[in-house]
Amino acid sequence: TMLLRSALQREDVGRLRRLGFQQALVSALVDELRAAEAEQESQRLIDAARPLLGADSRAMLGYWNTRAIALAAAGLPEQAVETLDAMLERSDLSASLRRPLELNRLLFGSATGALDRRTLELLEAFWPERATFGVAANRILLLARIRALVHAGQNVEARRVLNDAPDLLDGSDLESRLLRGWSLVLGQTRLTAEHEPTVAALLAMDRTLASQNDSLPKK
Repeated sequence: TMLLRSALQREDVGRLRRLGFQQALVSALVDELRAAEAEQESQRLIDAARPLLGADSRAMLGYWNTRAIALAAAGLPEQAVETLDAMLERSDLSASLRRPLELNRLLFGSATGALDRRTLELLEAFWPERATFGVAANRILLLARIRALVHAGQNVEARRVLNDAPDLLDGSDLESRLLRGWSLVLGQTRLTAEHEPTVAALLAMDRTLASQNDSLPKK
């Protein structure tokens, strides 16, 4: 992040390239679980991009998606969902643009702890087709499936589904970390800083996980 911040201070950086640096900085802050900084930087990104590109420009979609990711990381999944829903209402989205937005919509919609109809519809549509998706998308689908099962009181089935995909837990991205948190909680071991130094940030991003972890006996 230091290099990105330094690049943003340079006067010879063009406006579009500066937007790219800002977007990369938001992503880096999210990965480092510096959620408050990421959310603030994502708002600055939107404020800089909107007058340059036009509020309704398709070129804004990537920046709004980054904004949604930062909102979810900051524990504001409802706002992230609203941001994505506004984009998904557009009639000019290609399939290649719509699919990643829908996956993020599923990821954040299932993180609220109260799955809405659209979240369940996306899960029902994508889950049977998961073999056609890549690893990153499968982590999102697995997280959403586990959350939906736990929300329905089917913890045993959630544990089985998670145990059937151990390879998806092996990664450094946020979804892998959240899946490892679910592995601990579904195994009835309280998620603590001993297991994951960033446990507070992870729980903020997944209210269903937080509610399950809170229901376990404290050590």
